[in-house]
Amino acid sequence: TRALQRALTTDRCPLIVAIHGGGFTSEYFDIPGCSLIVRAAARGYGVIALDRLGYGRSRAAGKDVQTLAANAEWISEAIDRLWPQFQEECAGVVLIGHSIGAALAVMIAAKRQSWPLAGVAVSGAGLTPTGPSTAISTSFQPTRGSKRQPIIKIV
Repeated sequence: TRALQRALTTDRCPLIVAIHGGGFTSEYFDIPGCSLIVRAAARGYGVIALDRLGYGRSRAAGKDVQTLAANAEWISEAIDRLWPQFQEECAGVVLIGHSIGAALAVMIAAKRQSWPLAGVAVSGAGLTPTGPSTAISTSFQPTRGSKRQPIIKIV
């Protein structure tokens, strides 16, 4: 897509939006000593770790928003509101989801958004490898003028 192409050819880092799974909060991505938030920010990435509805510091989830589809819509709308604060510094949005957050990230990525989606990374999604390899790694050569060599890994 164009957003991915722009993200791969710019010196700007993407905005990372981290979506936690069930039984966790946004603190899942900020564990001392292995914090995604600290490590990504130290490398120049914008990072947002959201508390899903009914978790952490977010408002309680009413019965009308307890479905995956409603959660995905709420997160997408939150990114809609936050993106204008980051769009000048960041080259698109990369969704990172764990467990139920992985399912939500994929659901969000499957729909057209008002912000540029540059990638999706998921873990703990319960996927079962069907072939001899459990990991795929693809790297892209930088385009002319790019100072980064982006690497996309699917594990």
